[in-house]
Amino acid sequence: MSTKKLIRYLKETNAMFNQEDLKITHQLIQDEVRTLKLRSDKHIRISDEKDRASYAKLIGICSNGCMFLKDAKDGLIELSIDPYHPKYKTSLVKDTIENVIIVLSIAKKDQKPQKVKR
Repeated sequence: MSTKKLIRYLKETNAMFNQEDLKITHQLIQDEVRTLKLRSDKHIRISDEKDRASYAKLIGICSNGCMFLKDAKDGLIELSIDPYHPKYKTSLVKDTIENVIIVLSIAKKDQKPQKVKR
């Protein structure tokens, strides 16, 4: 999956969700997606350091270490992507985003959210 396909995937993902439920933005540096911001005032709640650590662990495991949690606070998760990591694949970025959405229990437009045990 190329950078263009990843950007298209991000746009399609944004279109699948109501903007108040989830909005994903990205930042390009040297023609590579380097930063992703997932915004959701409704679903992202960081009450303590334990919540932050569990999100960091989820992101690290799902991405095989090519992504890490840069910042996490109520309403925002900011992810940093290392395209020079030996295990980096844009498909891993896509899978990681999908896993975060499932864990946050964010429903697509006109659907009920999936239940996930934390």
